[in-house]
Amino acid sequence: MTLFEYSQWEMAQNNYSDLFDIYEKSFIDFLDQRKKEGIAKAEITGIKRSGETFPCRISSVIYYTDAGLKRSMNTIVNISKNIEARWNIAG
Repeated sequence: MTLFEYSQWEMAQNNYSDLFDIYEKSFIDFLDQRKKEGIAKAEITGIKRSGETFPCRISSVIYYTDAGLKRSMNTIVNISKNIEARWNIAG
């Protein structure tokens, strides 16, 4: 929640378009892969509540509960520092 600057309740109300650049090819490919394989990962652009964008890595897996309900588990990591470090190493 702090990653995107939203409360937990607000986060649950958001759509993909509130949180990610949904027109980015890597995001579209990510959704296609998750739909086809049930699992996917990508580097995409996140959008904070303030409108600030940041690079992030997302991984997602679709699973079914014991009751047969379809759910997904997602992990999102801000990789701004990783990219900055790559530039510093490259000089």
